[in-house]
Amino acid sequence: LKILKDILGNEVNHTMKKENRKMAQQRRAQERKKKAIRKRISTILAVLIPILVLAALVAILIIFTAPTSSDSSGGSDTGTAEDSSGSGSTDTTDTTDSDSANSSTDTYSTDTSLTVEDGDTVNIDYVGSIDGVEFDGGNTNGAGTDLTIGSGLYIDDFEEQLIGARDKWGRTPIIIGKKKGAYAVTSESSSFPNLDYEIEKYIGPGEIVRMRANGLEQMRKPNEEMQICSFLWVYYGFPVSCYEGKNVEDVRFKSGYEMGKVDESDVDCVCGIPDSGVGMAFGYAEGKGVPYHRAIAKYTPTWPRSFTPSNQSMRSLVAKMKLIPNRTMLQDKRILFCDDSIVRGTQLRDNVNVLYEYGAKEVHMRIACPPLIYGCPFIGFTSSKSDMELITRRIIKEIEGDENAKLDKYATTDSPEYKEMVERIRARFGLSSLKFNTLEILIKAIGLPKCKVCTHCFDGSSHF
Repeated sequence: LKILKDILGNEVNHTMKKENRKMAQQRRAQERKKKAIRKRISTILAVLIPILVLAALVAILIIFTAPTSSDSSGGSDTGTAEDSSGSGSTDTTDTTDSDSANSSTDTYSTDTSLTVEDGDTVNIDYVGSIDGVEFDGGNTNGAGTDLTIGSGLYIDDFEEQLIGARDKWGRTPIIIGKKKGAYAVTSESSSFPNLDYEIEKYIGPGEIVRMRANGLEQMRKPNEEMQICSFLWVYYGFPVSCYEGKNVEDVRFKSGYEMGKVDESDVDCVCGIPDSGVGMAFGYAEGKGVPYHRAIAKYTPTWPRSFTPSNQSMRSLVAKMKLIPNRTMLQDKRILFCDDSIVRGTQLRDNVNVLYEYGAKEVHMRIACPPLIYGCPFIGFTSSKSDMELITRRIIKEIEGDENAKLDKYATTDSPEYKEMVERIRARFGLSSLKFNTLEILIKAIGLPKCKVCTHCFDGSSHF
C-alpha cells in the first residue's frame, strides 16, 4: 500500500506540475498578446494624434481666413463641382442641368480636366480681391483690376466655387474643360483626354472666371493684348497639349516641314532629339524628303529635362545619361538631328563626339527656334542666373569684348554678325553644319499674329 501510495502521489504531482506549466504558458501567451495590442495602439496613437492636431489647426486657420461673400446665386464648385441641391456626396453633377449663375454677367457652359481637392490652392500669383477673395501678390488698388505675373486657380470650399485667373499678358495658359457633372482647370490640356474631359474654354489674358456647379461666370473680361510664350510650343509643351487652340505637335511638325523644304543640306536621314525635337524632325524629314531614323533613344525613367537642375554638374549628368545613341543606326551615316533649342550648350560637344565615335560620318544640327539672345525676364524658362549662361552671349563677348554689344544685329537672321555667331557655335560643338529656325517660320507655324506671341528671348521685343 505504501508503494502504491507513493506511485499515485508521484503521478498526481507530475500531472499537477504539467497542468501548472500549461497554465503558465497560456498566461505568458496572453500577456504577450496584450503587450502586442498595447504596442500597436500606442503606435497608431503616435501617428494619429499629430494628424488630428494638424487637422484641427488647419480647420481653425480656414475658419479664421475664410472669405465672406454676399453672392447668393447658389451652386457649388470644388475641383469637381457638386450640386448644392444634392445630398452632399462627392459625386459631381452636370452644371448644364442648373440655372445660369447670374443673369447680369457672361456665363459659359464649361468643361475642364485637372481635378483638384477641396481647399487646395494651385500656383496663385495674383491680384487684390474679388468679392472678398484675396489673391497673393496682388495689388490692392482695385478688385481684380490687374493681373500681373502668374496665372492660377483659387479653390474656395466655403463658397463652393473655383476662380480661374490668367496673368495680365497671358504669358502662361489656363484652360477650362468639362465633362458630365464636373469641371477641371489646367495649364496643360494633355491632362484632359484620359480623364474624359473636353476643352471648353481658354481663359484670356487678364480674364477671371468663377466656376460653380450651375455654370461659369465671367468676373473680368480678357484684355485685348496678349504675349503668350512661344517657348510653350518650342520646348515646354507636351505633344498633345493645345494653347490658344494651337496644338504643340502640329506646330513643331509645321516648323520642321518649312525648314526641310528650304534646306539644301545633303544628308542620309533625320533624327529628333527626344522628346521635344522629335515632332520637328518628323516634319523636317517629310519636308526634305529623307527618311526618319531613330538613332538616339531616350532613357525615360528617373531623368528630368536637362535644363531644370540648378547646378551645371547635375545638368551635365542628366544630359549625358538620358540619351542613348544607337551605333547600328549611326554607322556611316550623314545624319541630321533636330532639337528644340540651344540654351547653354550643356554637354552638346561631348554628345556630338560620341555620335562620331559611334560611326556617324557627318553630324548636322537644326534648331526649332532662333538663337536665344536675351534671357527671359517674365517666366524664367531658361533657369539662367544671368544672360552670360546663354551660349550666344558668351560668343558675342568673345567677338565684341562686350556681351551686350550689337544685340539687335546678332538677333537679325543672316546679318554678318548673326552668321559669325552661328558659325562659332557650330565650330565649338564640332558640327558639320548648324542652322536655326527663323522667327518668321516659327510664328507661321504657331499660327497666331506676331503681336500676340512673346518672342523676347529671340528679339528682345516684349514688355511688362
